[in-house]
Amino acid sequence: MGYSVLLVLHAVSAGVLAGASIHNGLMGYAFLRRGEMGNVRLRRLYPAVLGIAFILTFSLGALVYPTFRVEVRAAWLDEQLPWVTMLFEIKEHLLAIAGLVLLYLVPSSLRLSPEPIGADHRLCATASLFVMGVVSYALLIGLFTTTLSPS
Repeated sequence: MGYSVLLVLHAVSAGVLAGASIHNGLMGYAFLRRGEMGNVRLRRLYPAVLGIAFILTFSLGALVYPTFRVEVRAAWLDEQLPWVTMLFEIKEHLLAIAGLVLLYLVPSSLRLSPEPIGADHRLCATASLFVMGVVSYALLIGLFTTTLSPS
């Protein structure tokens, strides 16, 4: 499969990841702000979708990274726009942390009860907001970096 096809698939899977993280994060925000549990089924579903989309996006990113590293980053990005390289590296490190947070969030969300009690609900909601922020930043920086890439 060509680099461009893999890059588009990577972007599409990142879109799914962003959609699930934003929906999950907004539900977490509603819980923290107003104590609204919302739809418990969705509070369990979105983290599962997040986990699958994260693995898929990471895998596709790993396939396109060698070409990006040689043909884009080393060829001109590091020299011409080092601040973009810095933003891209921050994205990568934050996503590694978000991946660890997902290792907590996915199984913990499956145990959420309809009654908003206990620290699990608050911790899941906080983790959801963190993942939403990181994924949103990563999507924007990834798409921005792609628009700067030479043809």
